[in-house]
Amino acid sequence: MAVTWLLAVLLLWSFDSAHSFTFSSPEGTTLVRKILLSALPTFEPHSYQMDGVCKVLDKIDLVAVTPTGSGKTGFLFLTILVMKAIAADPSLCPAVIFPQDPAIVVVCPTNSIEQQMHLRRSSFSRHSYGGAVAQSEA
Repeated sequence: MAVTWLLAVLLLWSFDSAHSFTFSSPEGTTLVRKILLSALPTFEPHSYQMDGVCKVLDKIDLVAVTPTGSGKTGFLFLTILVMKAIAADPSLCPAVIFPQDPAIVVVCPTNSIEQQMHLRRSSFSRHSYGGAVAQSEA
């Protein structure tokens, strides 16, 4: 099983100290599911995607090693969708303050994976930057 990408979520958001909120809680998972259903009405995330997204939103480091085609890219897009929704409407979760332009950095080991990610990202982001080839066969 090959690692296909590295995800770094820039942890630039904060939790309101007057509130105690955990995305990994039943209440938090319900909120995340509601936001995702609103954004993607025909998509049902895998349970491990929901768990992973909630952990990342709780600022818990996550390493996901799953087979090709199992939804690793979904972690990226689902996380940013939730962040963007709460940034646009803070009343969804007053205990969390996301920046207006949340960011995710993705490092891909091959050009073909980078191109796939670039095509999929178009509806989720404003910018995508290519990288340098580390090895000629990449």
